[in-house]
Amino acid sequence: MVLLIEVKLESDKGSAGDPDLDQLARYARLAQRFADEGTKSAVAYLTVGDPMPDIEESIAQLKGSHAAARIFGLQWAMFMTRRSSRTKRPLLMKLNVNSWLM
Repeated sequence: MVLLIEVKLESDKGSAGDPDLDQLARYARLAQRFADEGTKSAVAYLTVGDPMPDIEESIAQLKGSHAAARIFGLQWAMFMTRRSSRTKRPLLMKLNVNSWLM
C-alpha cells in the first residue's frame, strides 16, 4: 500500500490553475499509476482549514480521471487533543484506509 501525504500548515495551495504544477493533482496521478499496477494507493491532503476547496480545484485539473477518487482531506484539528475540555478527543483518530481503496 502507498499513502502519499501533502501537508500544509501555514501556506496556501500552490500552482492554482496549472495542471502540470498542481502538486495535489500530481500526487493523485502518481497514486493512480500505483493502482494501475495493482498496488493500493491514496493521497491524503492535511490542512489547517477545510481541505475541500483545494481538493475540488485539483480534481478539476484531473478532468474526470479515476485519480480524483484517490484524494482524501484531513484537518490538523483531527490530530489534536482539547486540554480545556473534560472530554478529550483521541490524539489520532482511527483511519480505515482500506475502506477508501479499491
